[in-house]
Amino acid sequence: MSQFILYKSSQYQPPVCQIDGNTFLQQQAIKLAGSCSDVYSIPDFDEMCVKAQADISSIEASELYQILLNISQNEIFLWYGAELEDLEEVSSFDEMIEKIKNALAQGSGEIYFHYMPKRVII
Repeated sequence: MSQFILYKSSQYQPPVCQIDGNTFLQQQAIKLAGSCSDVYSIPDFDEMCVKAQADISSIEASELYQILLNISQNEIFLWYGAELEDLEEVSSFDEMIEKIKNALAQGSGEIYFHYMPKRVII
């Protein structure tokens, strides 16, 4: 099973790690985001999913939710599954969380999507 959260940001926002030296994440960044530039990953993603799955009714209190909320203004590529497939596009934070809740409630718990936040133009 492979799992990762990659997100594009012009700012380093802890707790994250750069993907330098991780060939798999670099390959995925190039495939999904077009480059490795300004792409970061979240460490311990698998552990966060397992913890959120254990208490799915209060996912809003989970570390996974808090991390996603912190980076929700950025483009996010999320994969937690057996085989890497095309990522469904999602543009609403609430829809993203609902997809995660529904996926984690299933036995396999597979999650995969490309989050493109709606931008407010003023």
